[in-house]
Amino acid sequence: MVALELRFVAGRFHATPWGRHVNEGAAEWPPSPWRLLRALLATWHRKCSHVPESLVRSLVDRLTVLPEFYLPPASAGHTRHYMPKHPGNPDLVFDAFVTIAPDTPVVVVWPDLGLATDEGAVLHELLSALTYFGRAESWVEARYLNHWSGEINCRLAVEGTGDSPGERVPVIAAVPPEDYAAWRDLEREKTASAADELAKVAKTKPSRSRKPRATVDVPDDLFAALHAETTDLRKQGWSFPPGARTAYYLRPPDALAARPPRSRRPSTRKPTVARYALHSAVLPSLTEALPLGERTRRALMSWSDASPVFAGKNGEGAPLPGHQHAFILPADDDDDGRIDHIVVYCREGFGATERRALGGLRRLWQPGGRPDLSLILLNLGEPEDFGGFDAGRDESLSLAASRVWCSRTPFVLVRHPKRHRDGSPKLRPDATWIDGPEDQLRRELSLRGLPQPVAVEPVRGAFVRGRDLTWLHFRRQRQSGGGREGMPGAFGFRLEFEKPIAGPLALGYGAHFGLGQFVAAPSA
Repeated sequence: MVALELRFVAGRFHATPWGRHVNEGAAEWPPSPWRLLRALLATWHRKCSHVPESLVRSLVDRLTVLPEFYLPPASAGHTRHYMPKHPGNPDLVFDAFVTIAPDTPVVVVWPDLGLATDEGAVLHELLSALTYFGRAESWVEARYLNHWSGEINCRLAVEGTGDSPGERVPVIAAVPPEDYAAWRDLEREKTASAADELAKVAKTKPSRSRKPRATVDVPDDLFAALHAETTDLRKQGWSFPPGARTAYYLRPPDALAARPPRSRRPSTRKPTVARYALHSAVLPSLTEALPLGERTRRALMSWSDASPVFAGKNGEGAPLPGHQHAFILPADDDDDGRIDHIVVYCREGFGATERRALGGLRRLWQPGGRPDLSLILLNLGEPEDFGGFDAGRDESLSLAASRVWCSRTPFVLVRHPKRHRDGSPKLRPDATWIDGPEDQLRRELSLRGLPQPVAVEPVRGAFVRGRDLTWLHFRRQRQSGGGREGMPGAFGFRLEFEKPIAGPLALGYGAHFGLGQFVAAPSA
């Protein structure tokens, strides 16, 4: 089985069926296999040109098999607007679309198709790079599934078999490569015959019906046909794309039925996570997580008039107990050693004042003459809304759930480990260091109400693409706040728990500003 998932993040799929005028208000549903193949080829040319052409050709040939679909609940809609013309009156334009909930994907399934390992890898890469499908406003997140166990509700209509009730709709698809070769040869014979006929009547003006047939260009193969521009095909007189066929599908009778919105009571639950994406010509190094966390906190305090959620103190200036205030966690989610996201987490949730502050924060300065950072608030929600291990879907390791967690920024001690007068570590009978790094780590976990790990393994540093960052590379002392300082030295650990725990996980000195961060690792 081969399946792929199309999730329309803006809630709309904009596409006009072949042969229909945009102002007819018709919307393509299900999405045509022909459109899908062309979208994959466009993505290959623009973003994945390093993939060998032979692999792309092989993949396209395999995907000419007609698929089946799972179509989620949807409805048809359109907007009307006027396109200005100078001079002249504006043109009325219809923009038809299908409305789908962003969290209910369309699934395209080839139940009896199997791909080679390298073909599957190419399909995964192309889908991960696909950003829109249909017209440019149809933003999409696509991914390759090598297994899917859902229910197909849109199948091919087979003539003479007493199809089950449903709406029969035409959809454009690609012909198999072997059928294309026979069709191409026949078309070229017709073109040559028309050219000979025109040559015999060269002294007379050729009719409009004959001239296009004599000058038409028949692509060499299906791969070339899929590259043809629609405007060029129409200029040459094609009424149907070369290499295409019409397939009829049975979609559910209520596939585009209007559905009244469900009334919901306003939620009283406060979001606990805000996640930002960072943009700048020069992104800060992961080693600068602590000062960036401090600058972010100062900016949020300014926007919120020193809300206790960001200040960490109540109205009388007393510190909030039990880590009730926000953790500001700069993150390197693409693993290149540079901070590209910031997670702000507060267990107690963000009220209206804090949400306004989070929405207002859009820029942070950088020291050393580096350009400012632009902050894009991706969303507010819960850790499970953002956490995961799929980089293609922009999921955050800091907010995932796992049995295994690894240090991403250094764990800095809040107290001096116990030592004898000669400076040697004070040990227990089992040779563990009293109040040493592992002791303090376990104590921090207990204070947060988290379970004790079944295994603790020291690690020397953060491993990112290009180089290894030892913990001493990181900035480890706050520059403001007047609070206590961390102890000298820095440590890191790989923790394994008996059961999965959910992030974020930040422990030790400076944990509210980016130090002591752990990221989830996939566990067997």
